[in-house]
Amino acid sequence: MSTDHTSRVATGTTEWAAGLLVDGLEPSTEHAITIDAGRPIARIHFAFEPGMPDEMRTNLVEGIGEAMNRELQPEPTAIPSEVAAHVLFSQGHGGYPAGSFTTQLLKTWGYADDENAARLAAGWPAYAAAFDLMRQPNGIARLTAIANGTA
Repeated sequence: MSTDHTSRVATGTTEWAAGLLVDGLEPSTEHAITIDAGRPIARIHFAFEPGMPDEMRTNLVEGIGEAMNRELQPEPTAIPSEVAAHVLFSQGHGGYPAGSFTTQLLKTWGYADDENAARLAAGWPAYAAAFDLMRQPNGIARLTAIANGTA
């Protein structure tokens, strides 16, 4: 870490602590939320009124954490009926065949390790969503309903 970074962190921490004193709040060493994306990318520290009960503190932090988790979840990818039919066909569960390029793509997907499947998913998210749905309980029936336009 650079001296400049350390200085900015120290200055920000000092300003935060001074604000707590003005507001009459006490920092908590037991309550924090860390947002992790393979490494910490953000951390929220809490300070509370001195008389706030521990249960209320915990409920507040957990409620904020749950709300953040809901907002950070990606929107599910819609699966068009054509995509559902192609994936079903490629796996021998009905549907209908795709064109030559997509047929080869779906075959390739079957051989892909996790890293390469993630690359394919980035380029063809609807197909990735269809394969993911197939792996879920009752997924083939759900994908069939999408392919038939009844979902």
